[in-house]
Amino acid sequence: MKKFEAVIYDLDDTIFPTKTIHKEVVKPVLDAIVKYNEGTLSEASLSDALSDCYKHSLRDVAVMYGFTRKMYEKALKAFSYLKIDYQLRTYPDYTCIGQIPGLRLLVTSGYTSFQNLKISNLGIAQDFEEIFIHDNEKSSFLGKVEIFRHIQEKYNLASEDVLVIGDNPISEIAAGNELKMNTVQILREGVIKNESAKNHIQNFHELIPDHKNTN
Repeated sequence: MKKFEAVIYDLDDTIFPTKTIHKEVVKPVLDAIVKYNEGTLSEASLSDALSDCYKHSLRDVAVMYGFTRKMYEKALKAFSYLKIDYQLRTYPDYTCIGQIPGLRLLVTSGYTSFQNLKISNLGIAQDFEEIFIHDNEKSSFLGKVEIFRHIQEKYNLASEDVLVIGDNPISEIAAGNELKMNTVQILREGVIKNESAKNHIQNFHELIPDHKNTN
């Protein structure tokens, strides 16, 4: 793969596995969704929505499942009480990103304080030139399109000189495609391959120049 002037990294299930966040950590958020569901979602849909909270931003889950405004606002408020009192770990191959050429930028979606909590716990902030957190009413897709466009303008980058790496085809991959950037879906455990990404990798090692894939 060619060298790029800038590489935009996703956080969740790209740099670290979200499944390592204990259920107890996000229990206040899940409890709020259940408490204020008040018959809006069936038991099956509610269960699916709770599971998807580990894979997508609360904002996107709320839209996907049709949360009431009250459900969403109460769950959002609960994020401010979350704490992580144990050490999170990146995927083992994360240590090689220093060998991947290009300006390193981190772009993630979610509640700002919780995303910052994860970044701080992981101790990765110093690895990036800049960190952007999308946290508003827009979908992850639209939010990341805006951030990616801002990055292009700020760093004077042409689309073909930017690489976007992530797991989510309807978020960072879709946003990168929208701006005609180069997109790579990283196929972490449990991630379903989506052909909308222009390339696919199993781990970060494959992005190191002259890497030989022995699989």
